[in-house]
Amino acid sequence: MIVPSMPGFGLSTPLTKTGVNFWTTADLWHQLMTKVLGFEKYAAQGGDWGGLTTTQLGHKYAGELHGIHVSTVAPLTLFNHERPWDVTAGTLAPPGLGSEEREAFLAWQRRIAAHVCVQVLDPQTLAYALHDSPVGLLAWLVERRRSWGDCREGLEAAFDRDFLITTAMIYWLTDSFGTSARFYAEAARHLWQPSHDLEPLVQAPSGISHFTHDGTTGLGSGLEAMFNLVFERRHDRGGHFAPAEVPELIVDDVRAMFRPMRR
Repeated sequence: MIVPSMPGFGLSTPLTKTGVNFWTTADLWHQLMTKVLGFEKYAAQGGDWGGLTTTQLGHKYAGELHGIHVSTVAPLTLFNHERPWDVTAGTLAPPGLGSEEREAFLAWQRRIAAHVCVQVLDPQTLAYALHDSPVGLLAWLVERRRSWGDCREGLEAAFDRDFLITTAMIYWLTDSFGTSARFYAEAARHLWQPSHDLEPLVQAPSGISHFTHDGTTGLGSGLEAMFNLVFERRHDRGGHFAPAEVPELIVDDVRAMFRPMRR
């Protein structure tokens, strides 16, 4: 198992050049796996930015992959519109929604709006503040865990204190918050372009694990059609950070998807 750290995130620093985003990272990972490590074929799994990077691998390098598995579903065109700081592209609540559905739709937008907007438009300004304040850095990271994770029983039921402080310290000690925030800006400034016009867009055999309590849910609605889908499961435990929250479910799903391919 190869577990790379996203460029500019904590364990993969320093990142000194611009233009590095999720789809250029897919090229790096493919080169790592095939040219550096020498695998003829491999499989990939990811969530969050890793989900987009993995999806790009399944799009561009399908012939050299056994398959992909993602726990976050988002379109490769996520930033390809005139409002890249708003990943909803200015989408308003559809007319005719009931009051509960409308509130759920607006709550989804509220949970992701500031996180994406400021890191697309002002990543360096934000970095100055959070590099200067470990409390501010911790608050920024913990807020995302709280609002995007499955915290129905409280934050510390999903993420223990050691995990939270360790995560913050990885960013703090490596001075990597700025380059991790810039990942958003680079995705908006260097737009994704397709490598082929085949359908589905992601030709590699694909598996998806859906987590009901992912606070970013809404981004991936109806996007299953872009995958060559061979495996799909839904879970009522776990949220956006499922590999940290419910690792056993991710492991079970990956095994269930890929084991039949060995026959």
